[in-house]
Amino acid sequence: MVAIAKTKENTVVLKITYHCPTLTRPADKSRIQTPADKALLTAQKQIIGTCREYMAIGNARYRLGDWLTKRTLPSPFGWGTFLVPISMIEEVGEKVSEMAKEYKAAGAAFAQVYPEQIELVKERLADQFNPRNYPSPKYMADGIWIEWWFFDFEIPSKEKVGAELWEQEKSRVERTWEGAVDDIQAALRESFLGLVRTLSDRLEPAADSSRKAFRGGPALKKTLEFLDIFQRRNIVDDVELAKLVEQAKDILQGKSVEDIRSSSLVCEKLYTEMRSVTTSIATLIETSPSRSITFED
Repeated sequence: MVAIAKTKENTVVLKITYHCPTLTRPADKSRIQTPADKALLTAQKQIIGTCREYMAIGNARYRLGDWLTKRTLPSPFGWGTFLVPISMIEEVGEKVSEMAKEYKAAGAAFAQVYPEQIELVKERLADQFNPRNYPSPKYMADGIWIEWWFFDFEIPSKEKVGAELWEQEKSRVERTWEGAVDDIQAALRESFLGLVRTLSDRLEPAADSSRKAFRGGPALKKTLEFLDIFQRRNIVDDVELAKLVEQAKDILQGKSVEDIRSSSLVCEKLYTEMRSVTTSIATLIETSPSRSITFED
């Protein structure tokens, strides 16, 4: 119960909804020749072909989602929600606001080329082209935006819902938060394991003892980012994981890609030490409860 209370006290919920008009429409099945019973078929068509400007919208969405999963925590409240540590609210708010503007700008850029894209796809769609499938450029631009807000999750008061329903909701929410605590701990452990395992693989010496170029720059950067903000994300006070994080910090302290590339001794020493950390965290995870929330691939 202490862990649950601390988790609730030290986080807020972030809800994000991405708005973007779809570029698919039902195809005209009367124009499709097939011996199949068309009542049993569904058919969709793309009303715009591959478009760099439209892809930029999806790219902005992906980058924001990727950034959030690496800095927030698994939420028990469904898709599109994140638990944000109190200490990171300002940073997260600034990033979401920044990316919301980029997302909106990408939508405006798409709206600019939208009429041209309609003309380009007209011939490709042939008898499936229908001008009524295409809303105005302004509609497209106005429909591309990010909606987001922070909130605390609380059940209604007894006065609002009655004592019996309040007790039921209280019990249900407590079970939800209990599962969230387990999910957060497991997610942080699994994320850390994935990072140190990847870095260890990049550091591994060649089988024939020859020198091989270190290509683990991105892996090193991601691991250092995790270590740097771990303490602010460790709201469940995972002492065992915290010890391994400190161990990895000590190992990687002051190490750069250039250091590793310039010295095979440094590389081999780091490999041995990081393999030890990898083994320790893998053993720790074996005793972790199973979880239901996907987090940070």
